[in-house]
Amino acid sequence: MDKTPRVSYTLRAHESGITCLKLIELHSIPVLLSGDSQGNLFAWNFVTRRPFAYHAVKSQASIISLDYKGGYFTVQSRDNLLRFFKLDLDPSIPSGLRSSEKLSSLTPVYEIPINTLNFANVVIQHIVNDKFRLWCCNTMHSENLDVYCFDLGDNKSLKREFNSLDPFPIVKDLTKDSSKFKFEKLGIIMRLTEHEGIVYVGYESGFVLGLKMLPTIDDQKENSAENSKSLQFIDSGVNVGCTSLMELIYISAIHYPNPVLSLYYSQQRNVVLSTSTEDQIGLHTIKTLPELTSEDKAKKFYMSIGMKLVESEDIEKSNESIVLPTSKISHIATTDNSIVVSNWKGQTLVINDSVVSQRYFKARSNVHVEESCQGSFAEKKEVESPMIKVSAMTCLCGGLSNLDVYKSVGEQRRAAKVFGQNWCLIGYEDGSIVMQNI
Repeated sequence: MDKTPRVSYTLRAHESGITCLKLIELHSIPVLLSGDSQGNLFAWNFVTRRPFAYHAVKSQASIISLDYKGGYFTVQSRDNLLRFFKLDLDPSIPSGLRSSEKLSSLTPVYEIPINTLNFANVVIQHIVNDKFRLWCCNTMHSENLDVYCFDLGDNKSLKREFNSLDPFPIVKDLTKDSSKFKFEKLGIIMRLTEHEGIVYVGYESGFVLGLKMLPTIDDQKENSAENSKSLQFIDSGVNVGCTSLMELIYISAIHYPNPVLSLYYSQQRNVVLSTSTEDQIGLHTIKTLPELTSEDKAKKFYMSIGMKLVESEDIEKSNESIVLPTSKISHIATTDNSIVVSNWKGQTLVINDSVVSQRYFKARSNVHVEESCQGSFAEKKEVESPMIKVSAMTCLCGGLSNLDVYKSVGEQRRAAKVFGQNWCLIGYEDGSIVMQNI
């Protein structure tokens, strides 16, 4: 049944277009982060539907992506910077309950310059304590990857582990026997996401690759005394050109030749989903490989010494997909039983078994406003879409079990009502965020 339900709630604080939405957990409470095209960031309380924290990027640069890693808020913006922040909040007060009219602020801790010319997001991996790894577009070439490692407590710790990593030669070799592929490059990086240490990269050409860091020489030596035999391969006189190595373990051309528009890890389905301009979503999953012996690991490591990128002997190739009743899918999310997508038309569809069960959109005003009271002889502008563009979308799945952080029975009752349901959160280019019950 295809129906257009009424809007449940609208979150209002932004005065410019929403550019990203991110769900995180803070003090065991789901929290929504939202960013806009003027560099404003809000953190939202779902129960009161009001923001409890705010930060404005001084450059007013559009926010590309938001995250929460290792106790830090991360903000990627169009001024070519990635920033780390700490939330100034009394730890005794759960963030989801702060009722003061004065919003909490974010304290800057660290920043690193990155390439944001093509609007691609970044992947941040928390290693240990204040040590992080960053995957992003190369500073000069948006088709290649840079990987950095750094410690927030040491301004001199920044190390570039990979510089301008280009998987194209391996991909070209893997696809040389197929007449379907006619390309000389993968195109710019469109989207990135990470799951269980594997970074998935979606390209302009429609390819989705899975990359994983290999153990370093130090990792091999520290593994166990059992490696003494295997280390003969490493100590055999080969000049090691790098201590950080990476493996290409997954490749999919499901969207070729159309660009990848979004990548999303679905916890409910345990699979990475991708979308493009066609009417199908790609399914990307890597099977658990058998554990290798220490000698096999060392042989594999020896073969890759001195190389920036190697092809896994167990590389997986996949073109698995699901066809949907819509195309030009810019955003995707999932709930327990549904796939939720937003398209270029401004529609957000809830799909169950390839059937649209709900359809959301926000209509523009029918009143046309002239820029001048005198009228104009200029050519008429193209007619705008009757629906406001969806610029961000995500889903909150119900099931919050820990209600003890809420002090009163009334607060617990309201929290149970909110977190006991599934919600679709849609950010529009007019600055509004719609919170719609699914």
